Amino acid sequence: MLELKKVTKIYKTENVEQKALDKVSINFRKNEFVSILGQSGSGKSTMLNIIGGLDHYTQGDLIIGGVSTKSYSDSDWDSYRNHKIGFIFQNYNLISHQTVLSNVELALTLSGVSSSERKKRAKDALKKVGLGHHINKRPSQLSGGQMQRVAIARALVNNPEIILADEPTGALDSETSIQIMDLLKGVAREKLVIMVTHNPELAQKYSTRIVELKDGRIISDTKPFNGNEKVDMADDMSKKSMSLLTALSLSKNNLLTKRGRTILTAIAGSVGIIGIALVLSLSNGVNNYINNMQKTSFVSQPISVKNVKVLEDSTGYSLEDKEKKSHKNKILANDDISNSFVLSQKTRTKKVNLGGLKEYIKVNKNEISKYVTDITYSYDVDIQVYDKDSSGNLVKINPDENAEVTGSGFLSSLLSTSIIKNSFKELKNDNQYKVLSGHMPQNKNEVVLVVDKNGEINLSVMYSLNIENKNDVFDFMTRSSNGDKVKLDDVIYDYDKIIGKKYKLINAVDYYKNSGNSWVSYENDNNYLNKLYDEAESLEIVGVVKVKDENSMNGFLGYSHELIEYYTGVSNESEIVKQQMSNKDINVFMGTLFDNVSESYDDNMKKLGSASMDEPNEIDFYSKTAESKEDIKKFLDKYNNDMSDEDKIEYSDDVESLTSVLSTVVSLISTVMIAFISISLIVSSLMIGIITYISVLERTKEIGILRAIGASKKDVKRVFRAETIIEGLLAGFLGVGVSYILSLGINAIVKMLAKIDNVMSLSIKHAIILILISVGLTVLAGLTPAGMASKKDPVDSLKSE
Repeated sequence: MLELKKVTKIYKTENVEQKALDKVSINFRKNEFVSILGQSGSGKSTMLNIIGGLDHYTQGDLIIGGVSTKSYSDSDWDSYRNHKIGFIFQNYNLISHQTVLSNVELALTLSGVSSSERKKRAKDALKKVGLGHHINKRPSQLSGGQMQRVAIARALVNNPEIILADEPTGALDSETSIQIMDLLKGVAREKLVIMVTHNPELAQKYSTRIVELKDGRIISDTKPFNGNEKVDMADDMSKKSMSLLTALSLSKNNLLTKRGRTILTAIAGSVGIIGIALVLSLSNGVNNYINNMQKTSFVSQPISVKNVKVLEDSTGYSLEDKEKKSHKNKILANDDISNSFVLSQKTRTKKVNLGGLKEYIKVNKNEISKYVTDITYSYDVDIQVYDKDSSGNLVKINPDENAEVTGSGFLSSLLSTSIIKNSFKELKNDNQYKVLSGHMPQNKNEVVLVVDKNGEINLSVMYSLNIENKNDVFDFMTRSSNGDKVKLDDVIYDYDKIIGKKYKLINAVDYYKNSGNSWVSYENDNNYLNKLYDEAESLEIVGVVKVKDENSMNGFLGYSHELIEYYTGVSNESEIVKQQMSNKDINVFMGTLFDNVSESYDDNMKKLGSASMDEPNEIDFYSKTAESKEDIKKFLDKYNNDMSDEDKIEYSDDVESLTSVLSTVVSLISTVMIAFISISLIVSSLMIGIITYISVLERTKEIGILRAIGASKKDVKRVFRAETIIEGLLAGFLGVGVSYILSLGINAIVKMLAKIDNVMSLSIKHAIILILISVGLTVLAGLTPAGMASKKDPVDSLKSE
């Protein structure tokens, strides 16, 4: 059954060689009780370890069931120990953090036995050794004799053919020793029991055969065996591996015995997770808020198509001779060349005729109408509107950005460059507004005052529209809705104070008189302007409306499209416009060729208020829903597919661009913050790796026990990887849980202070990813300690304390 054939074992330490066994040859019967005697250093424990496959011979051969082991691999030895060998040690070698039942079951977990079968066989084995009522106790709760009985039950539970006992009574009293020897004698009736002992009396009393060693050689054998007995050794040597569940169970129980350290480790590991989770929560919450704004508040903002597109190679700078040319937007170069050259920014744009798109919309009206609430057309026209102040001086309501203000000049240059520029504009979409009083414009002579979502308007706008006449134009107080009245400067005004207010519309072409080859402007002649004012069309405020979206433009007088048609119609029929249109190379105001840098034909036409209703300079599409915007874009893309590259249009969604930029900024900031926080995550993972290494040192004996019952190196790795998995899961769940609780508190505070819901929102996807990252990093950090554990020598591991 088992044969050692001239087995030699040599231990090498640096330059010293020690021969533990010297050409030992011996055969064992299928069932007998063999005691191996000898003084310390005689080689008896080495012989036992070689038979058990814990140690390997240097020369010779070990024959198992008639098969040589010279070609055995590590996995073959693991399977041999698991299926054929049962170890009983002097110091019991039980795993302290496992129950009695779990200790006995352990060998079966490597044999592929089902959970229910494992428990049944383990309980039966414990009953046979008289411990059926102690299965749920820990080894520390048992006496020495009871622990040795557990070790015997563990050795027998897998029904091995060979039992190897190393000083099984060495740590027991006489009475208990007799009980253990009786158990082993009973086992030897069916199995081969090989016992190493220093006690000749026990050997003589219980053994059927005594072998004595001295200096690594057999010096006596009371019942030698020549090996002619029929061998009937079981052939089941299937290679099994420890399941992940078993590894997790071993590590879980170990961690539970060190709860304090486990909890502190999980807290340390969760710090990085908490930081990243909070950043992701904030990023996700802010992006959700931005997207919700886009879908709800910003749905009224249009997709715009303008008649000018920027060419791809439009940016760049070039050096030009300062003496030869003079250009706008110049940037002086450094002192070395500033006297002779300037840097001139090059811009290349192309004007696109939107008349084709307007016609395309008309032809495909049924298709586009499904996605829009309105389509508006804008024209590059400055409408000239005047009023008189309390002193009777003319006031231009919407002067050009850099133009002088006529009349009393009560408006500061500060106001004339920003607020006034937008104080008079065409209403693009009626659905954007809610009427507070009066009605929307119904003809060209009617306008409305547009206030913000709360019914408020900046007081300076009231000055610019000449509705209020105050000396202190920097007093930026607001007016708020209060029933059907308006509060201004802490004074309540009826809407009637606003509704009925009238202005005069003067056409820009009327500023000019023909003077031979040129046209002279009388725009700054007050007498002439007063005459035009008296003869001009009237405009009347017929309503006060507020925007539905708090982000929409407000603080202006809104007019209808009919006013533009009327205004441009008058301009187009004027003599000066017709003259300019007949010769586009001559500047009608100067009677000379255009200077391509400072003036152009288009600038003159805009100044004269001329425009073709068939060629808008901007088309705005107002979508029914946020989803409809994508359909509008597809509609415009379809138009582009039928156009040449020259005629293709470009469209823009300012809200989408804004939200995209905001989302990008939020994501960028989040990425930077996560990068910094990740350092703490890596540090905490390394700490877990160090703690895993400490665990390896603490569980060295457990490693030896696992190897003794047939666990492979991979199984040992799996045990410690399982420990890091558990630590990673604890850190991940703790981090996500704490982040969720903190988010609830932060959300409550932000809602109370800023009226914004869910500013922090950690998605389930991110939570799962963070937990997986936590596990991944801890497993990665534990690879080295786990590898070190797997390489430990099983014999040395069993000797550790």
